[in-house]
Formats: sequence, C-alpha cells, structure tokens
Amino acid sequence: ARFTRGNKAPDIDFYIFNYVNVPIEKGSDEKITQAEIGYKVASRKVTFTGTAFFSRIADLSFTRLVTDPAAGNSFFTPPSFNTSTTIGVEIESAFNLGKNFRLDVVATLQDPKLTDFDVYNIGAWQHDVFLGETYPENNPNTGIPYVDGNGDPIPAGTPSDDFIVEQDGNSVDRIPKVMLNIT
Repeated sequence: ARFTRGNKAPDIDFYIFNYVNVPIEKGSDEKITQAEIGYKVASRKVTFTGTAFFSRIADLSFTRLVTDPAAGNSFFTPPSFNTSTTIGVEIESAFNLGKNFRLDVVATLQDPKLTDFDVYNIGAWQHDVFLGETYPENNPNTGIPYVDGNGDPIPAGTPSDDFIVEQDGNSVDRIPKVMLNIT
C-alpha cells in the first residue's frame, strides 16, 4: 500500500501565457493526492500483481486561446483552476512457458474524470471583455468600437456575454481508459 500527497508547479504555459495578469500565487502549485494498494503472488511458472489506484490533481490551470476575427487579435480566456480524479486497476502477469519463452501481460483499466472542472466560454462575441465586465466605448487594443457577429457596434456598458460551462463527469483528454501491453 502507498499514499502520497504533494505539489507540482503548473506547466510552463501557465507562466508564459499569463496575459490576463492572474496573480501567480493562485494556482501556482497543483495539489496531487495518490493512493494505491496491491497484492503480488509468485511461483516459478507464474507471477501476478494486481494494484488498485486513485489519483486526484487539484488546482489544474486551464485557459484557451481565442481569436477575435472582427478585430483580428487573439487573447487567452481567464484561467479556471480545476480538479481531475482517476480510479483504476493495473494487472501485471508473467508466465514462464518454457526454458526460452516467457509471456508478460500488463493491463491498466482506469476511469479518468473531470470532477470539479469549469471551462470559460466566450459566448457569441469573441472579445476580451470578460465575465462580470462591460464593454467600453472602444477596444483599448485597437481604438475602434467592438462589433458583434453581424458587424454592428456593441454599445458601451453592454455586459459581457461570457459564461462558465461545467465539465464535471466528462473524461479527461489524452488519458486512455484501457492500456494493454503483451510481450
């Protein structure tokens, strides 16, 4: 059995693309909790290890690069600090089938989930006027008024149409549910 709790600095992108001036102390370290318990048996002909595991990563920074086609500029959405949880089992077996032949099988079955995960959505207008803000008279980057999807000016004082989308329960990207290695 094993249990660990630790911290990890966020990926370098968090610092490089911190264009929205998020205070670095918020989310400056990810909190990782891991636990596993296993059982191993071995004989001359067969070895078997079964391990159940749990992993949680909290304060994962997430932001998206958005392009504003009307103004021709790009910006990053404000980051959200989220949590993912993975529960699974790993099975390892080796079979000695003769003097010169051995079969190794390793299988990992896991369920990686977003357990407290929000994504910032820019709404219908792709502008860097964020949730809780209102549109100024002109875009401070270009000096011209913001326009909506139809090309019509957005009046000063119009609230941002941004909103938060909960992703809880969805699978984590780029983590497979099944991994199998046979040698």
